[in-house]
Amino acid sequence: MAETVDTGIGGAERGSLRRSIATRHSVLWLRIKKNKLALAISVILAAAALPPLAVQNIPFLLYVEYFARDLRTTVNVAPEPQDQNIVIVGLDEDTLKRFPYAEPVDRAFLAHLINRVAARGARAIGLDILLDQPTEPEKTTCSVEPSMA
Repeated sequence: MAETVDTGIGGAERGSLRRSIATRHSVLWLRIKKNKLALAISVILAAAALPPLAVQNIPFLLYVEYFARDLRTTVNVAPEPQDQNIVIVGLDEDTLKRFPYAEPVDRAFLAHLINRVAARGARAIGLDILLDQPTEPEKTTCSVEPSMA
């Protein structure tokens, strides 16, 4: 059987001690709740702020983000029909095989091609060809007709 130990504290003092312990417990519980709330808010803010920083600073994630953007654009944007006023003339490997060398592109051929496109009524002509090497002198003197002015 349990023995009763006399602590020498009277009934009123015992009630006061219980209230004091309960108050301390409540205060401690409120501190823990506040700390949990602060911790939860900190975790939420970190979870919201870290992914964009990680995507911008970790190359692998940056490439994954680029791929995801391209995929979203491909899926979400409807294809548009090609404008009938725009014509793209491409030079492929089969065309370049007709010449003794592929690079630099034959300047006489380019001049002839531009003159033919201009003769068909082109309002603008754009070239995306790298001309970084010299070519044969007689082909350099080929000119484009100034018929587009």
